[in-house]
Amino acid sequence: MRKKLGALVDFLYRMGPSWILFRSQYFVFSRFRIQSLRNRRILRMAALISNEIYGHFPRLGIVNGRYVSSHQDTKLADGIEDHQIMGFSNQILSYDKGGGFGWHINPDTKVECPPKDEWNRIPDFSSLGDIKLVWEASRFNQVADIINAYSLTKDKKYIALFEAHCLDWIHQNPFPYGGHYKCGQEIAIRLFNWMIGIDYFYDQLSSRFIQTIHKEIYISLLRIESNIAYAAKSVRNNHIISEASCLLVFGWVFKQFKVHDRWAKKGLHYLTDALSYQVYKDGAYIQHSMTYQRLVLDTLSLVILVAKAYRITLPSTIHLSHQQLFGFLYSMSQNNGELSNYGPNDGCYLFRLSSARYRNFMPSFNLASAIINQKLVQNERRELVDFFSLEATDISAPKKQTRFDDGGYYILKKQSLFVMCRCHSYRHRPSQIDMLHIDIWHDNKNILSDAGSYSYNTDKDLKDEFIGLKGHNTVMLNQTNHMSTVFNFGYSNWTKSKLIKKTNTVFIGEHYGYRALFDLTHRRRIELQDRQVIIIDSIFPITSSTFVEQRFNTSYPVVKSTGSVYIIDDAYEVSSSLSGEIIEGKCSDHYNEWKNTSSITFQDTVSSSIEVKTVLKLL
Repeated sequence: MRKKLGALVDFLYRMGPSWILFRSQYFVFSRFRIQSLRNRRILRMAALISNEIYGHFPRLGIVNGRYVSSHQDTKLADGIEDHQIMGFSNQILSYDKGGGFGWHINPDTKVECPPKDEWNRIPDFSSLGDIKLVWEASRFNQVADIINAYSLTKDKKYIALFEAHCLDWIHQNPFPYGGHYKCGQEIAIRLFNWMIGIDYFYDQLSSRFIQTIHKEIYISLLRIESNIAYAAKSVRNNHIISEASCLLVFGWVFKQFKVHDRWAKKGLHYLTDALSYQVYKDGAYIQHSMTYQRLVLDTLSLVILVAKAYRITLPSTIHLSHQQLFGFLYSMSQNNGELSNYGPNDGCYLFRLSSARYRNFMPSFNLASAIINQKLVQNERRELVDFFSLEATDISAPKKQTRFDDGGYYILKKQSLFVMCRCHSYRHRPSQIDMLHIDIWHDNKNILSDAGSYSYNTDKDLKDEFIGLKGHNTVMLNQTNHMSTVFNFGYSNWTKSKLIKKTNTVFIGEHYGYRALFDLTHRRRIELQDRQVIIIDSIFPITSSTFVEQRFNTSYPVVKSTGSVYIIDDAYEVSSSLSGEIIEGKCSDHYNEWKNTSSITFQDTVSSSIEVKTVLKLL
């Protein structure tokens, strides 16, 4: 109990007095149901708007009506009629409920989120299970599947499907009831997808549909506005980027509403403020996550596209952040556009039009590059460029960087080997326990990798397999993580680190996460040589019995050779100065699913400082 209390106090100290004050005020605010009064006000405001105004939805004009999908079939769109959608970019989720679309059910547990409770009375964590599964269909990423199907067939049944699918959601989700009004970011993503669908099918949509969805979007924007301070002052991550961008974009578009100018000003204020601290000066992102950073990149791409269409001049902060985010992510990518599965990952993807794999960022890279300088990074995966009617034919890839001191990412390269190492002193809330983690790539193959996220709402021990040291390629001491979790998304004892040396082929850094626990330092040296990676881990000053364990996680098959030598995928040899074994690991390439993999562990119990040498060779 004392340890948990200490972790809580440390976490609150690090989050700061302004965060504590806001959370306290918000708790009181919720207890007195003040938000319920705001909900009533939103409904009164919506009732004051005439059907004539709701009947005219301004044309955005940013999409290409002649776009043709790179997908080969219409299966994903056809599945919607059977109440199935592609969830988290990788798995088919069934929302069938008695022959209808069960918008409020968890497709895994089949438990229903209370559809008649006000959104502000529904808890984040309950017997419902992971609420992200309830939300997934209501993000409406499946609009991309409907657009793709229509682009391939020109069959008007897909226009009817788009209308019916949206109208069914609106009918089953009257504001302010149900879990789909709970998260402002989820609302923003839904509105962006609806907006893109309406723009694509604009001339072929019924007046009844336009009037109904227009009113729902107006209500949803008022809902975002009413609680945007929560995202700005409490969550302080990509949520506020999405919500602010949504207010900004619709503030430009919906000039028929008196509040449009207020939305635009408020959205711009919150967006520029968030970018000022969330995007580090080297382009790294506050959430320490590749996929969340892509979400922010794509969101800014959309904001810039709409601003261009409406001839609006944006502050330089937005353009600079957009360029920095793009430069960082592109530097982290392989030649095929794929990135490490590093950091929190809930399957977020704003533009799912492309048939590329979820971890392939090239569609987003090409879109960002076309916006920035009217050029492509690669000629492949240009779907988003074509969809948004951008002119870009020349190829001009930006120079890749290998050192990101502000974000704490370091890249080593030699021939076809690529190593990414994490060495960072947290200034903002950590997202996982992984200091001095390394990802190793060879010829576009992620040989040693991050374990992923799996789920934000699962058994604590299972969650630790992914977010804890077990899920990362680094060192664990005394079977203890060097940070403690607090609540569901908090950490105490934020790790401090130091870079000692960085060249094109050598990295030396150390972290001090274990000083508070055991008064120990972990130093890691990585050196790339011809066809091999040498890793030297030093743990010091050890003065009492200490259990030292290295972990190296891979999704490829592993077999033991001789002694402490192991073979990965018949192509890579891993050896160590410690004795080792192959144990069962876990990997989650996509949210809400995981598979058993192999983890090579080297371990020993020592009573004095130790230096462990590990070598990965290309066979």
